[in-house]
Amino acid sequence: MSPQLEPEVPTAFVDLDFVIIRANQSFRQIMADDQDLTRSRLHEIAAPADAESFMSIRSRLRGEREAREPSFL
Repeated sequence: MSPQLEPEVPTAFVDLDFVIIRANQSFRQIMADDQDLTRSRLHEIAAPADAESFMSIRSRLRGEREAREPSFL
């Protein structure tokens, strides 16, 4: 009896500008017919599921990063 394979969770790694750094095959199949998505902007291929936009999410993430890692001049 061969072991059953677990389905792969669609996953993409993005930077703070929501540019895709890496995406697994499940994510690529769902979002782009299995085409390479590296360097694509997430807002070009997806829409937020609720009223909060990618811009407001990005602003919050940047605020959190700055709170944890303040920039010194």
